[in-house]
Amino acid sequence: GSVPRDGATSTAAALAALACQQGRNVLLVDCDLPTRGATHLVGVEPSAGVLEAASSPEIWMSLIEHEPESGLHVLPAAKLVSPWKRLFGSPGLNELLSQWRRRYDLVVLDCPPALMNADGALMARLADLCVLVLSWDDTPSANVRQMMRRLRPGEPTNMSVHLNRAPSQVFSEMAELS
Repeated sequence: GSVPRDGATSTAAALAALACQQGRNVLLVDCDLPTRGATHLVGVEPSAGVLEAASSPEIWMSLIEHEPESGLHVLPAAKLVSPWKRLFGSPGLNELLSQWRRRYDLVVLDCPPALMNADGALMARLADLCVLVLSWDDTPSANVRQMMRRLRPGEPTNMSVHLNRAPSQVFSEMAELS
C-alpha cells in the first residue's frame, strides 16, 4: 500500500489464508516492523521475529506461529528494540528468502507502506510479484504512479493491483460496460 490503513495487511493475510485453505503450503511474513499488523492478526507478542531471523537465518523455523483456523504459517515481527534497525539489508535476508522459496509454495511478504519510507519498496523488489493495495477512498492517483515507480522501476509486468473499499456502484457500472 501507499500509506497506513489502506488494507494491505488484511489483503496479504486474506490471500495467504485462502491459498493455505486451498492446500498450498504458505508463509506470511510480517515485514512491517513498525506496525506489525500481521503479528497482531495472529495475536502473538514474540520476543524474536523476522528481524532476528534475518540476522541468524538458522533460527527462523523456531519462530513460526501457526494460525489455527486456516493452518497458515506466520513469521511475526517482534517489538523493535531500536528504531534504526531495518529488515532490508540484514545479513541473512537473501538466505532466508532462498530457504522460504524452497520450503513453501507461496511466501507473502506484508511490507510497510511504500510511500512512508524506503523499506516497503525495497522489500517488495525482492518479491517475484508485487501487489499494490489501493483504497478507493484514500489513494490519490499520484500515489499510484509514485508507488509503481518506487516498487518496480522498469518491471511493471511483475505488478498487480488490488482495490479496497470500492463502492458497489462502480462494479455495477463496469458490468454495464461489458
